[in-house]
Amino acid sequence: MSFILTIVFLLGQIDPAVAHRNSILYDKAQQAQSEFLTLLEPLVNIDSGTGNQTGLTQVENLVIQQLESIGATVKVMSQRL
Repeated sequence: MSFILTIVFLLGQIDPAVAHRNSILYDKAQQAQSEFLTLLEPLVNIDSGTGNQTGLTQVENLVIQQLESIGATVKVMSQRL
């Protein structure tokens, strides 16, 4: 119970200027949400757990494709062990 009271007390100490929502940024994020989720869905549906090299390669290729589609230059570097 004392932990909860401490959290409530600390939340009351947050400066309202810091906690104030930037409405312009929020509106732009809301407008982009649907497109973002459409891009994110195939990425999170890839089985890419630790050690699943096939899935990790699929994620890598998808991210590269998306970055290049917006004009980014991507250089893939192999990890040295």
